[in-house]
Amino acid sequence: MAAGQPTGVERRDALVSRLCGGGGDRPEHFERLKVLLLGQSDAPYAALAREMNTSERALKVAIHRLRKRYRDLFRQEIADTVADPAQLESELRFLAAALTRK
Repeated sequence: MAAGQPTGVERRDALVSRLCGGGGDRPEHFERLKVLLLGQSDAPYAALAREMNTSERALKVAIHRLRKRYRDLFRQEIADTVADPAQLESELRFLAAALTRK
């Protein structure tokens, strides 16, 4: 990696910052929502909504919007790593396959 280039951790932190900014989401909610973002929790939405002092419907909408922003930003991050934009879909499929292997 060239000097001055952001590390993977720095890029991830910048992505999280971008997710928490814009769109009105409060950064303190991101920690609670991130497990739902990737479908890694079976926590009931109703209980989480009460903890966050919001309605279950508003929570579902917030998660839906957060997932969309995450998907768009993730796609852009991967697009920035390929030499040819035509390789993007192939790279995304490869990454998805690698992440779902056990």
